[in-house]
Amino acid sequence: MIARRLLMSLPLAMPGAAPAAALPGAKRLGALVLTDRAEALLRAHLVPELARRGWRPGETLALDVRVVAAAGQAEAAAALVATAPDLIVAVGAPAVRAARAATAAIPIVMHGADARLLAYTSMARPGGNATGVVANTPEAEAKRIEMAAEFSPPGTPVGALFPTGTDMLEDRLAAMAEAAARAGRAIVPAQWDGTGGVAAAVAALARWGVRAVALGGTPESLRDAAAISRAANSARMASIGQWRSMVEAGCTASHGPDFHSLYARVAHFVALILRGTPPGDLPIEAPTRIETVIDLRAAAALGLTLPVALLARADEVFE
Repeated sequence: MIARRLLMSLPLAMPGAAPAAALPGAKRLGALVLTDRAEALLRAHLVPELARRGWRPGETLALDVRVVAAAGQAEAAAALVATAPDLIVAVGAPAVRAARAATAAIPIVMHGADARLLAYTSMARPGGNATGVVANTPEAEAKRIEMAAEFSPPGTPVGALFPTGTDMLEDRLAAMAEAAARAGRAIVPAQWDGTGGVAAAVAALARWGVRAVALGGTPESLRDAAAISRAANSARMASIGQWRSMVEAGCTASHGPDFHSLYARVAHFVALILRGTPPGDLPIEAPTRIETVIDLRAAAALGLTLPVALLARADEVFE
């Protein structure tokens, strides 16, 4: 069954039906996300940016958000397409894949598209019905592995932690293994299934002698960042996430795009398309700002002395 949660202040709808229009002529915006956390972030970052551009939920925009785990995204996308929204925002690789498979006609704006999903697509002029911003790249995940090596004693293996069912997991681990090899380390992969499986996955890494783990760039990693960091800290293991907010949730460091700036670009694309610009004419964008954040207090609590060069490269250090 498709799960959906709509903020009580926004127009409500019965499952499978288009949400009630706020005002005559309001555009209908559908959204596919994987977790409650992703939905909250969409509302906190995308909705205000849309309002700044004249698209206000409850007035000029009717917003229909579907919150569904990765395994149910194909069904969720088909159900959303059946309501004939004017545009779909797809957040995260599984949602992007599902939305693109479900429709070739309704415009799609991608947030968090994985670069590997777009290997045969022209970024400058994608054509078709989809555009948006890339959030996860092989280079970024490789960089998190390199940081894990710098956060751990010489000769120890580094961990790579992903949720079960991650898209293109084999390719992602291969890129991370190459980065680990360049750093002179072995890589130990692990997966968790739901928040309750985090502790077991981290414990498995610890048994292999892992002292620092790089988290895959997935919505589930963001959702479970606090649980992962608690388990890692208990195991005396540094954790390196994708987003700055993951450091605020307890991870030792992060390396990835600036979250709000990506949503600002998504809002820019949505506004252009709703005013008539074909999505295929809008270039797919890579992140323009990649930031490295380190919590020096968390590192010190783990007994880590970080290289000066690593601290100098950081965009922000919590002291």
